[in-house]
Amino acid sequence: MKKTILPILCLFFFLIGPAQVSKTVNVATAGTVSTLLTSTAKSTVTNLTVTGTIDARDFVTMRDNMPALAVLDISAVNIAAYNGSGGTYTDTSYPANQLPEYSFSHGGTAKTSLVTIKLPDSIDSIGPSAFQNCTGLTSMVIPDLVTSIGGYAFYDCPGLSSITLPSSIILIGKSAFAFCTITTLTIPNSVTTIGDYAFAYSTGLSNITIGKSVTSIGNRVFDGCTNLAIITSLNPTPPALGIYCFDSDPVTSVYVPAPALTAYQSAPEWSNLSSYYTFSTTAISNVINGNEKVYAVPSGIVVDGTSAGEPITLYSVDGIPLQRTISQGDRMILPAQSGQMYLVKTQSQTFKVIY
Repeated sequence: MKKTILPILCLFFFLIGPAQVSKTVNVATAGTVSTLLTSTAKSTVTNLTVTGTIDARDFVTMRDNMPALAVLDISAVNIAAYNGSGGTYTDTSYPANQLPEYSFSHGGTAKTSLVTIKLPDSIDSIGPSAFQNCTGLTSMVIPDLVTSIGGYAFYDCPGLSSITLPSSIILIGKSAFAFCTITTLTIPNSVTTIGDYAFAYSTGLSNITIGKSVTSIGNRVFDGCTNLAIITSLNPTPPALGIYCFDSDPVTSVYVPAPALTAYQSAPEWSNLSSYYTFSTTAISNVINGNEKVYAVPSGIVVDGTSAGEPITLYSVDGIPLQRTISQGDRMILPAQSGQMYLVKTQSQTFKVIY
């Protein structure tokens, strides 16, 4: 009996995996994270929380010297400007409130151990290649003040299947989300420009909504999105499309504002798409995701998180009201037909749902 104890214990620890090691550090002086961690901590910590003020040098420590780091919380830090050669890339100038370029990826290698990260609410941009090839990354919330996402920022992050872009975003850089596994995508109304290849080869992507302020969509932005079937564009003027923007995509439905149908059907590149449908811009506006939850289940469309007495209306995609009801303050289910797109309008928000 005693002889079996050791093998059983070994099997137990193998099955549960390596132990989590947590550490919290407060950084009084930017650039000193390395001095606040022992060599043992650097090599073993899996969960790190950082507070205080950091700069590009501290990201080098977390990226290059902490091989086990999987969960990182920097939500309470301020990112200071840094000028010098000790940062994350060959640049010598790193602005304040920017997640530095190459924060977790550099020289052909990436922080593949990183699974989740909480970013500071104070940042206004995510630098180029910040998470490029971080293949373990599965969870990411982009803060509400971010206005630009640099080129290749999330390139080849195959674990990243869901991303919510805040309404502050203006620019999405080249190849920013290429080779991710995002399934649905809403480009906020604040966005004006989408760089080349921004979502290329995201083969899980099936449904996109393009905000009303987008004027320029670069070359091959959605090229190779082999499951992309539904496109909704909210701009009454067709955005300028680069070459092969929807190349290899099996698009079956394109929804555009009713007054703009002819313009889309005759616009360069847009004219290559077929199966156009329209919706009324007077009946429905601000098709966005919000804090309330609206989603499809086998029995219908669930509306959850509304307040008692709040009006709820179910529309067809062309703006025809199908059902009006009053929320009782709890979860409710609206009837729907399979294969149809619907718009659900609450008192303050409108959601697009494919059933």
